[in-house]
Amino acid sequence: MPIRRRFSEEIELAQCRRDYFRIRARLPVRYRSLLPGERETFLANLASEEPVPLSALPPGLVQWLDRLEKKLDCILSCIDARASVPLTERDRCDITLSGSGIAVARDEEEQIGEEFLIEVLLPGIPARRVLAVGKVVDNLKAEELAEGVFVAFTFVEIDEKDRDAIIAYVQDVQRAELRAAAAQSEPR
Repeated sequence: MPIRRRFSEEIELAQCRRDYFRIRARLPVRYRSLLPGERETFLANLASEEPVPLSALPPGLVQWLDRLEKKLDCILSCIDARASVPLTERDRCDITLSGSGIAVARDEEEQIGEEFLIEVLLPGIPARRVLAVGKVVDNLKAEELAEGVFVAFTFVEIDEKDRDAIIAYVQDVQRAELRAAAAQSEPR
């Protein structure tokens, strides 16, 4: 009987293990339903070659491309209200973040299995914009939310460099938390 009990405990522990560490944070995040054909475009962008560094281009061309990008952003925002606008402080919300996914505090539940384009702004100099396609895996009720839920997404498509940036950010936050806890526990 003890062997069977130990085996079932090991199964329960294995189910609790995660691929990546996770943290709670308050970051600028936005997500929206994918437009028709947008997932294929996202995948094509992931597979494309690395962009040419701006330092390798003539300064005049860089300025011209910057003006062109601003004009295109303006046109896109007129055509589609859901077009990308930079994330700002007002997009900041409570999240749980890991290399495998994100849970976002929201007022309403989302349909399990539905895919969304997720955008996260990771702090740093410069801040890093992370884009991913995420699938809703759960709607979690949290005690700290008076109303609403945490909508849990798993990343189904993400650039590995973006995943690495998330993992590095999570580790930085955990390192800072451990140092703060150690400093508080040291005798003065």
